[in-house]
Amino acid sequence: MSSNCQALSERVAIAVALLFDGAQRSASDASRNSRLAEASVAPPAIAPRESARPAAKEVSVTTWQARPSLAGAASYGLGGSGTWLGLGRLGARNLHWVIDLGVGGSVPTRESFDEGSVRSS
Repeated sequence: MSSNCQALSERVAIAVALLFDGAQRSASDASRNSRLAEASVAPPAIAPRESARPAAKEVSVTTWQARPSLAGAASYGLGGSGTWLGLGRLGARNLHWVIDLGVGGSVPTRESFDEGSVRSS
């Protein structure tokens, strides 16, 4: 066996011994557990402050909540014409369900060409 292989085999033997050494592992586990126990000490209790505000109104989780929205936007087409868009949405939700309906439309425009015009909406 060459001297390089001998040195490598010694290093591997030491690494395996450290890896499987139960005494060292149990000592490090005990040290870690004591650090965790010190960190998990509960902070001192703070007395609740009396609030001048009335309590918030309780909302039932089974009630439906409506969520309407209106939006406007601009659009630009590949043909060089732009148009305005109108978007509307109505949604409702409760604890387990969400229902959402939306509509969108563009303002009708007329684009003129050499052979005539095109109306788009």
